[in-house]
Amino acid sequence: MVIAKYYLLLWLPLTGFITHAQTNSSAPGIEMGTIVYGNSIKEKDYIRKLSSGTSHFSGSLTTSYYGLNLERTFFNDRLGIIAGARYSNSISSVGLTGFFHRHFDYFYLRISEEGTTTTYLKTQQLKQVSHYLGIPLEVRYLLFNSRFTRLYFKVGSVFDFLVKSKNEVDLAVTTSSFDLENTAANKLGTPDNFCPSLYGGIGLRLGRGAPLFNIEITLPSVQLNSNYSTLINPHAGGGLRLMFQIPLKTKK
Repeated sequence: MVIAKYYLLLWLPLTGFITHAQTNSSAPGIEMGTIVYGNSIKEKDYIRKLSSGTSHFSGSLTTSYYGLNLERTFFNDRLGIIAGARYSNSISSVGLTGFFHRHFDYFYLRISEEGTTTTYLKTQQLKQVSHYLGIPLEVRYLLFNSRFTRLYFKVGSVFDFLVKSKNEVDLAVTTSSFDLENTAANKLGTPDNFCPSLYGGIGLRLGRGAPLFNIEITLPSVQLNSNYSTLINPHAGGGLRLMFQIPLKTKK
């Protein structure tokens, strides 16, 4: 809730600027991109790790996204402000990896504990797939204007809202019990409903007039909510974004 208030304080002045500043041009666009996050595995008391000389416990966190946006430019097309709508798909996983990793390596997942009886499942991988709808807000500063290319820096933020999350448990042994697998999956929990992020980067705009093609390196990208995944602690990440735009002439 505190994070949301800070974002609102940042959003309102920028919204006022967009409304009253003199626009040079507008450009609707489509985007797609991927971000890979550095990470550490969250400590869970229901996971019992096994030490092995050939494999080790590791995690991964990757987010892919697709969206529609609108860029408005100011000050002779040197400053650009982008807002839009974005769908993102985040996949986090925890499992055993290694050069000599074998399919029969496993760790234990505790699913119940009643009195002196504790039930574990032999597990190879835990996976969480989360779907978000987000509102990206970005500011670009274009450094120079050559005939066909423009280099720019960008800073931005995305307000992501959780739509759906699904947990998957890859068991080391085959079971016909759907209830058992469902119980194991529910053990992993659900990410928070609101997960904002901040990012920076550099990009290159190709083309003159219409259309425009942008290729960008996003670095760093930082999740502000540690419960973006219930399996992984997200650290700073980086990735690639592609954007296709059609500039529209706007009266100066």
